[in-house]
Formats: sequence, structure tokens, C-alpha cells
Amino acid sequence: MIKVRDAISLIICLATAVAITGCIGTTLMIEPGDSLPTTAHTSTPFNTEAIRQEIIRGTNEERANHGLPTLRVDSTLMEVANRRASALAGSYSHYGPNGERLWEIEAQQAGYPGQVGENIGKQPLTLGITGQELIAGWMNSAAHRANLLSDQYTAFGVGVYYASQYQMLYRVQVFGTQ
Repeated sequence: MIKVRDAISLIICLATAVAITGCIGTTLMIEPGDSLPTTAHTSTPFNTEAIRQEIIRGTNEERANHGLPTLRVDSTLMEVANRRASALAGSYSHYGPNGERLWEIEAQQAGYPGQVGENIGKQPLTLGITGQELIAGWMNSAAHRANLLSDQYTAFGVGVYYASQYQMLYRVQVFGTQ
């Protein structure tokens, strides 16, 4: 039989876990020197917005290193990339069931009429993941590298989505020309 004191301890422990992680079953990893999150709804042990910004910065650094102009961050392409990143958790593919190029359809529906390209990637959740590591993965793939370094594009958007059910980080770059 559970003692009242043990039951209260369990309730306090669960309440603390929920307050720190935002939900039961998701663990927030805190390294020495880290501060606690400022919100009770933290669902990932990393900051997806920080990763998005690192990808934006890293993409333009790679382009500059190869003598190419930087890409402008476009709000329409950011929206498309965000939708594509979350959709990848359900179906990890550039193409729809009938072979349609999903990123083109999304960009056109969002009012982006020019030429567009897409890089996608997924990575199991690991601590210490950085945008630079994700950029390095794309740079080591000929097709992704070609999109990232294409002189045909003038703008881009980046989407990052964490699917807790798969413990997977999905990321998308959508490139375009207007």
C-alpha cells in the first residue's frame, strides 16, 4: 500500500517534471551551466529557432566562401519551409504520391511564382546538434550542395520541426528566385 507521504512525493515529482519539460514523457536535458527554461511548455531539449538561425547564417557563409552572393531571407519561403518541415514527419519525401514536386506547389500556392528548389533532411535527436552540422550534411551531398550553392537563387526560407513521437528533427531549405 502506498503511504500518503510517498504519494505526495510522487505527485510533486510529476508536477516538477511537467513544469520543466512541458509534458510527461519528454525529458529536458540540462547541462552544467545551462539555465532553466523560462516557459513550462518546452517540448524539445534544444532551441529550434536557434538551429534555424544557424542554418540561415551557415548557408550564407558557405555561399560567401564560394564567391556567391548571400541569399535574402524571404518570409513567404520561410512559411513554405516551415509547412514542409512539419509535413515531413508524416511523409518524408520531396514528392507527392503522384510524383508532384511538393515544394513547388507550396511555393506557388503561397504566391511565389519564380524558380524554386528544396533541401530536406532529418536527424535523430542528439544533444549538441548544431545548424553548422546540418549544413555540413547538405554540403556532403551533391544534389543538396548544388541547391545551396546555386547562383540561380536569390532568396530562401528555412523550416525546422521536431517530431517528438519519432525523436526526429526535420529541416528544410526552400530556395527561390522572383
